[in-house]
Amino acid sequence: MVRRAGLAVVALLLLLATGCGDEGDVKATDSPAWRTSTDPVVTSGLAWAAGSTVHLSDGTTIDTGGFVRSFVVAGDGAFFVPAESEEDAGSTTLTVDELRFATPGKPATGTGLQVSPQFVAGSPDGRYLAAIDTTTGEKDRFDTPQASVVAFDLKTGKQVIDSTLGMGDPDEDDLADAYSEAEMEILSMTDTSLYVRALGEFVFDLATGEGRELEEGERPQAADLHSSPNGEWRIEGADEGRIRIVGADGAEVTPVTEGPRWNLSWWADDRTAVGTYITGPNTGIRTQPGDSVALMTCQVPSGECEVFEESAGQTVVFPYGATAGNGMVLQGGDES
Repeated sequence: MVRRAGLAVVALLLLLATGCGDEGDVKATDSPAWRTSTDPVVTSGLAWAAGSTVHLSDGTTIDTGGFVRSFVVAGDGAFFVPAESEEDAGSTTLTVDELRFATPGKPATGTGLQVSPQFVAGSPDGRYLAAIDTTTGEKDRFDTPQASVVAFDLKTGKQVIDSTLGMGDPDEDDLADAYSEAEMEILSMTDTSLYVRALGEFVFDLATGEGRELEEGERPQAADLHSSPNGEWRIEGADEGRIRIVGADGAEVTPVTEGPRWNLSWWADDRTAVGTYITGPNTGIRTQPGDSVALMTCQVPSGECEVFEESAGQTVVFPYGATAGNGMVLQGGDES
């Protein structure tokens, strides 16, 4: 099964009730290990996590030490919220945990940031890490902390945003009620800007840290999962039920696979369509009991496909961030 885990939180009251930090909590550790990038990893192309391993598009792997709820690739590695079991992998249950950081060949470490899985994002180029902090701010009369937007420039190691813009007034507001009605979320992140919905919709400049409320029509549009980022290719369902890739000029690309059972659903970049490859005793493009599902990518315009056999039967999590596959989870063994 492929399920999409959105960034929106519709019951922030529960998150705040279970995730409030004790007095004296800090927003982040001062350790330079995660805040300052010295050997950046590849952030383009397809990244995915299964078990305790994050796989990058260039073949680099990162050991997280356990399952992950969500992750982003930025700086020298992967920032992730841990999961207790495979059942929790990819889950956006309203919990707060420490954001952890892992690099190739080294054990994971803590960042000191307490976050929800949905409240973390990385810029496409991997330079910036952003989060919504809901645990360490000034508390209102009902003991709910004021949320804040934080962001770090991993190239310089500096925190560039620490803002309560649009997060209400702890002296006057019932923050839990206000946040739950607002459906707080990170709307989008580019290499230069961070878009956030709180009590209103706001944009922050990652270079200066300055924020302002969005004007009408400025809100970033949701990505079209079926269209490549450059708009040159589109995944379509043919009349006979078989998925196809069609170019803007009408040219069709036929994926080259060893078997007839596969699906495509979104794009990792301009040339890489992402989907699943199905094997087993059954027929048809839908999975049935006894089938096995593995992650698959196909390139355009060649149609060449790659099946990631190590993903078969596992829960595969894709990163939050700038890709069209934001927060998607491939549940091994049952794809739809």
